[in-house]
Parts: sequence; structure tokens; C-alpha cells
Amino acid sequence: MKKNLNIILISCLSLTIISCGLIQEESTTTSILAPTASVTTATITTSENAVVQSTNTGTAYLVNTTVTVSNLASITGAADNQSNSVTISSAATNTNLPATGLADGTYKVYAVDASGLLSSASSNSVTLLIDYALDFDGTNDNVSANGVAQNLPVRIIFHFQFQHGYIQKMELRNNSFLVFSKD
Repeated sequence: MKKNLNIILISCLSLTIISCGLIQEESTTTSILAPTASVTTATITTSENAVVQSTNTGTAYLVNTTVTVSNLASITGAADNQSNSVTISSAATNTNLPATGLADGTYKVYAVDASGLLSSASSNSVTLLIDYALDFDGTNDNVSANGVAQNLPVRIIFHFQFQHGYIQKMELRNNSFLVFSKD
């Protein structure tokens, strides 16, 4: 009987070992949902910032609506003056995204998270206006705006009000003062 019992136990142990093997699986936590990007609706100039957010950490992109976006490469492959980016280090937190160097137009925000998932375009948009500063070159009638020279007729009228109550009007045309008058 003792012999039979040992055989039965060995058989049972064999079956148990075979049938009770442990399977270990590694699990990693990755996002399966693309981020959601948002931007505060505003009209800004190239010297200002768009205020953006993403539901995930990663990178936010301010992209001109003339760019067709289907993946990250379509954003990063666009001309330099069509998009800017900023790192999103805290999810759902306002982050300033500079508009420096961008062309005028309407912009949407896209976000890419650490897993490489791309958001849809933000529902709101930013209108970007070029911040033009006129620079007179002092030698002819050319005027430059953002570094682009234009040969335009220039007419600027200055009105000065002095303490004695009269107003002096001076007119500048093509870098020459032409008219002096009292009003």
C-alpha cells in the first residue's frame, strides 16, 4: 500500500506542477487616449503668446489653419513661419506658446503626448497679426515693415498742441516736411 500511495502522490504532484505553472506578464501603463488640446481665443501679435493647454504632458503646437494636419510629420514638416511649439510639463495647466516668427493668419493648437499620440485640432483658435513697425532709412522714400522694403508714398501728419493753445500741423511726405500750418 505504501508503494501505491507514493506513486499516486507523485502522479498528483506531477499533474499539479504541470497544471499550476505561473504565467507572468509585464504590464506598462500607457495612454490609449489621445490628448485634447485647447487654446484661449484671442487676437495676438508676433510679440505675444497664445495661452494653450493639453490634457496630457508632451508638446503643444500652434499651427496655421492653412497647414493640412494628418500626423506629427505634417506639422514639423511645415514651413518655419507656419507653426511654433512649447513643452507641456503639467497637464491641464495654462502654458504660454510664443508667436514669434509666425505668419499672420488663424491658428489652431495640436498636442502630442509622450506616447506620440496626436490630438485633434483645438475647437478655439487664435488670430495672429503681424506687429509692423515702420523704420525710415533716412536716405530715400523706402520704408521697411518687418524687414521687407517697400517703395511706397509715405504721408504722416503730426499735430502738436502747445501750451499757448494753438495747434501746429506738420506733414511728412516721402521723408520731407512739406506743410507747416496753424489751425
